[in-house]
Amino acid sequence: MHLFPITKTRAQKVEREAKRLRKLNPALKHPQSLDQAAQQHGFLHWKHVTLCRIEGEKALQKAPLTKRMQRILVQAAKRYPVSDDTSNAFAGGLVVAVDIKDAEHLVSSPMCTEIADGWPIAAADIWPVILFGRRSERPKEAEDQADLKVLDDFTCLRFFRANMVCDESTSLESLEQRFGVALQWCWIRGKAVHATKVEWVGPERSRFERFRHLIDAPSMSFIEKEPPHLANDSAFLYEKKTPLGSLRYQSVSSSVQLRWSRAVPVEKSVEQNGA
Repeated sequence: MHLFPITKTRAQKVEREAKRLRKLNPALKHPQSLDQAAQQHGFLHWKHVTLCRIEGEKALQKAPLTKRMQRILVQAAKRYPVSDDTSNAFAGGLVVAVDIKDAEHLVSSPMCTEIADGWPIAAADIWPVILFGRRSERPKEAEDQADLKVLDDFTCLRFFRANMVCDESTSLESLEQRFGVALQWCWIRGKAVHATKVEWVGPERSRFERFRHLIDAPSMSFIEKEPPHLANDSAFLYEKKTPLGSLRYQSVSSSVQLRWSRAVPVEKSVEQNGA
């Protein structure tokens, strides 16, 4: 039996196909539906899928960051240093990442404190996972395009430091019950866990939806009345002010050096062109 690395998303597609088969044939048992779905996707059986998924998880630990992402993180470390509190929280505490639509539920909660400087640390764990999945499913996609889409993923996440004690035995279900929201990522004593169990639609949101929490109340009263495309343009100004936005949208400037000895008078240049 040949084992090859696959993403968690690909294994979930097989599971969804098995559910569809059971709906079409209620007499079909759960293990049988999984085996049939696995065979339709090119696997020998469902066990083959699980073993290939384990190989994929091992490959994630070896997947290096792209050169572009390495440069971004180096720049981020210089321009936006991570505080000691944030570093300690990621290394020995509990940090959770939630979707922007769920963040407001945690902002006022005494159980946690939002951290805005934690994304460079999280990037070392999140980027390889996302890039690995996209390379497997879209191998012809350009590296720069994939990296930019990962940046979009980050703009849909907000990070919180939990004010509680936990260890690696703490289950994700118990954490989600305590927080009351779905967790996208979780760091428990330095170990990153991809917590989401459903397909994430965060990056599909408009720029206005992703950055509306950064817009002040007076500006929001005007932006909300604008058409969607203008609201996105207005939100772009706020995105560029964020640490991640300032790294992504850097101004490009170039200088042109021309000696006066090579300058040609306008009249003479016109005559030469006319001739």
